[in-house]
Amino acid sequence: MSDFSRFRTAVGGFSRTDVVNYIEETSAAHQKALRKLEDEKQAFADENDHLLAENTRLQAELSDLRAEHEKLKEEDSALSAQVVSLSDEVSSLAAQLEAAKQELEALKSKQAALDSSEEDAEEETAEEDAPAQPEAAAPVDFSQQELAAYRRAEQAERNAMVQPAQPVPNGRTHRHVPARGRARQLLSNPARAVFR
Repeated sequence: MSDFSRFRTAVGGFSRTDVVNYIEETSAAHQKALRKLEDEKQAFADENDHLLAENTRLQAELSDLRAEHEKLKEEDSALSAQVVSLSDEVSSLAAQLEAAKQELEALKSKQAALDSSEEDAEEETAEEDAPAQPEAAAPVDFSQQELAAYRRAEQAERNAMVQPAQPVPNGRTHRHVPARGRARQLLSNPARAVFR
């Protein structure tokens, strides 16, 4: 209900000036509130447009993500099948490797046995073919031999003093070498005197 206490009374009603002022104030307040509402409406409309664009973008991105998800699911299925196949292949290769190791060990054992047999045969052949080792010669005592040679030289010298020169078959007289010179030769080279 309107409050008319603000209007002054006049003959026949209210003061025209007060009524006009009230109407103008009310209209101004209404215009102000209307502009505010219009601004808010525009702001909401702009925000709504922005949200609609964002929603459209998100929908497109969601669609792309769903497509990528489906693609990844297909790739995952293919990779799972490949993993199973590779696992089977690895198991087969492991079995082949184990068999190859066992075969290698067997071959090594055979080779070791053959090498041992060859070494034994070579040792036996070497023992059969090896010449008998000569017994070590007794050490030569040069001092005793030298003394014996010196004595023989002295004996030869004494014999030469009492025996004349003897003829040789060709008619020439054998030239006698003095025994003393012979003794000197023997003493200077005792090894030669031993082996002459």
